[in-house]
Amino acid sequence: MDGVAPGPPRLPIELCERVIEAIYSERFYLVSEALTTLARCSLICRAWRPRAQMILFTYVLLKDKEMLHRFAALLDSAPHLGRYVRTLSLRGHHHRPDSTVVLFPTVLRNRLPSLVRLSIAEEQAATPEVDSEPSPVKKPPPCLPIHPRFSSLIAPFAHVRELNLSNTNFPSFGDLCRILDRLSGLREILALSVSYNVLGLLPQCVLKNVCGGTSKRFLPNLRALLCYDMGEEGAQRLTAALGPSLLKLWVKFPNEPVVPKVGPAASVLDNNSELPVGFDLQQFTNLTHLGFRLGPGLRDDTPALEALRATLLSWSALLSRTSARRPDTQPGNVKNRYLHLGAWWRAVFTREDYAALLRALGAIVEDALVRTTITPGHSSDPPRAQGPSREASPDADPCSVTVVIRDLRDRLDWEDWWSTQMVGCFPTFSTWNRLIVQVTHAGNPNDLWKSFDDAPPASASVALDERERLRLQAIKRATLYRGQVLN
Repeated sequence: MDGVAPGPPRLPIELCERVIEAIYSERFYLVSEALTTLARCSLICRAWRPRAQMILFTYVLLKDKEMLHRFAALLDSAPHLGRYVRTLSLRGHHHRPDSTVVLFPTVLRNRLPSLVRLSIAEEQAATPEVDSEPSPVKKPPPCLPIHPRFSSLIAPFAHVRELNLSNTNFPSFGDLCRILDRLSGLREILALSVSYNVLGLLPQCVLKNVCGGTSKRFLPNLRALLCYDMGEEGAQRLTAALGPSLLKLWVKFPNEPVVPKVGPAASVLDNNSELPVGFDLQQFTNLTHLGFRLGPGLRDDTPALEALRATLLSWSALLSRTSARRPDTQPGNVKNRYLHLGAWWRAVFTREDYAALLRALGAIVEDALVRTTITPGHSSDPPRAQGPSREASPDADPCSVTVVIRDLRDRLDWEDWWSTQMVGCFPTFSTWNRLIVQVTHAGNPNDLWKSFDDAPPASASVALDERERLRLQAIKRATLYRGQVLN
């Protein structure tokens, strides 16, 4: 044995597998690079291949029908790969006859038993095609070329839990609802810039809920709805059809629905130009998280501000009604409720502009969600926090919810400036320890505040007195134990 040279040192295969698992990321701007790296890992050696393939096929991205049929052929030769697929992303140009959205229910039927998330995103053309001469015939905008029986084809995918729709135009609002109804296992829906050529009448699957029918409910398992830039009336119809299972609702103000166009003659089909009226939340007795994404034009958009106020007042009425009941008998009893406020796109704001917007919203939020009367037998003066351990009496707390300022994603040296600004925007919530401010969190590196590299004002670090600083530190520590509110 003395004449045998020692081999090169080797890492345990378990450690290599952990490194391979860390490569994968679901963030949309990192997915493509992660999949490329995982594909290379699967070709390194036979020891790496099983784990690399398992992670690689967790997310399947199909951009055209050729990729779809190649993937189907791969499943024919290796059916076990279908069990690895958790996310199926259909990204490309779907508003044409050979769309992968139209073909995948038939091609992949019963082949993806572990599928959890389905994502459909229409990629916008770099240079949209516009007719050189206006046609006298007013053509409808391009939409998903689905036939009337398409919803029955998608029924085998009822085990899907999450559906993401982005920049997708349906022939009618009824077609969208019939597809959602067939995906009865859905727990979360993201609808971003979803549109429709025809609003039409309420489909039967939605009508039975709106009219108080006792038959099978529309989306009975839905827990979260994120609805951005959909036509006002369509968004109103969709939320009205949902029931008490909804726990999380995110909407955008101002709502800016995308109107699909084909040349100058398509504007006649703009059925998404309704004025905003806010959302009625009375039926969402278990709603725990209400979130608003804030656009740059909100501060000067009076109709959007009134719609936001109406939504908050509707929620406030629900909270007052449920809190008046005995906690052991009310069906919508929820210990903590949260109002989340986050910028739609930080790159269009300066820090000062966004703070001014939140200052204007602060008055609306406090007017809607702070009770003006205190329970008899308690002092009307709020307690002054003397340190991390001092908390207000829950009976005297006038705040109906906790306000969470989401996704500031700024540098650490701006933390005191943001804390000072938010205390001024929401003074009552701050006084009663019902304000959470997320300042430093990693996010999309392409979405930074304007003048992101500027230094904070010199006065930012001394604007808070020591008592306020201790209280904010206590809130930060408590946030570590309430991480579920930040999801």
